[in-house]
Amino acid sequence: MAVNLPSLLDSLGELPSNDLQQVAIKTKALLSLRGASTGHSGNGDDYILEGIYHALHAEGLISRDHRMHKRHIPPGFEKHSQEVRALLESCVGQLRPVERAALGQLAGRCLAKYLKSKGKEVTLQSMMFEVYRIPAAIDRAYPDYLRSGLLSSCWR
Repeated sequence: MAVNLPSLLDSLGELPSNDLQQVAIKTKALLSLRGASTGHSGNGDDYILEGIYHALHAEGLISRDHRMHKRHIPPGFEKHSQEVRALLESCVGQLRPVERAALGQLAGRCLAKYLKSKGKEVTLQSMMFEVYRIPAAIDRAYPDYLRSGLLSSCWR
């Protein structure tokens, strides 16, 4: 289906504020699923960070559209997140963007549950500082699924 972009943009200006907010939310979600950056969290490919945001929103701790500016991301987070993503991808194989988003959400939920089980407070900062624990958190929630390559069955 071909869309006339100038016409679409003109139509957006006529929408009421609440409808325009819904368009913004859906647009951010689509950009996230397609791996595009929304301009806040730095790397749009960091589905682990997006999963952390999702888990915190599910817990009622942040708003749906909350994102941290890159300058506020703790030192070492990007490196640890990249290492975790590499490990997860080596275990589950090639993933489509929607599967990466699902894996990020699963990782975020597992990390939040893991931190709670250890008596730690679940906050954006604590999850970002403990991101390297995601493989252990997933293994606790889904024993041996990661190692055996079955983890993808958890979101399919």
